[in-house]
Amino acid sequence: MILEAARKVFLKRGFRAPTVEIARKAGVSEGTLFKRFPTKPELFMAAMNVETNDQVWQEQLMRSVGTGDMKEALEAAAVSMIQQVQIILPRVMMIHSSGVTVAMDYYLPNKPPVLQHLELLTRYFRAEMKRGRLACASPELQAHAFIGSLYHYVICDFFHRYRPVPAREYVRGVVATLLRATRPERQQNAKQPRAKIAPRRTKGPKK
Repeated sequence: MILEAARKVFLKRGFRAPTVEIARKAGVSEGTLFKRFPTKPELFMAAMNVETNDQVWQEQLMRSVGTGDMKEALEAAAVSMIQQVQIILPRVMMIHSSGVTVAMDYYLPNKPPVLQHLELLTRYFRAEMKRGRLACASPELQAHAFIGSLYHYVICDFFHRYRPVPAREYVRGVVATLLRATRPERQQNAKQPRAKIAPRRTKGPKK
């Protein structure tokens, strides 16, 4: 209750929001607030803590390797990532604008969400390449490109209120583009040299 109230107040008013307002919204006294969180920065960081519960879609994506429909698997993963970034981005922006020093071990024992997603997608692309279902020069670069397109969508919406198309339609386009470029048969066809065409002989002048 306290963290939920603090998160709403901080996201609306920033780090300078008075703790008495947070206590009032949480239905507790300011003294109770500071018994649980001795300092305002501790309360702020706890309220901004990123809990995304994204384990489910990650497990589903990896279970689909080699057997599942890649289009469906990647679209489901992309929709989940967009939804999580929409939660994460405002909190990260608030942390970095607050002036509060972020401890080096803030994300431990895990890594920041974007790096977790990058490692997962890299493993997924590499696994599908081994099974001959994808062909790309670098699984890690492919993961960067895929995740970057999703983060870009959220950033444009967050800062500029710009959505070229609804999120699910955008995801379908991103996945379709990725799969068209990484299908093994397409890669093989691209490597095949074009057949040489013999030059046409022109008839010389009549004697």
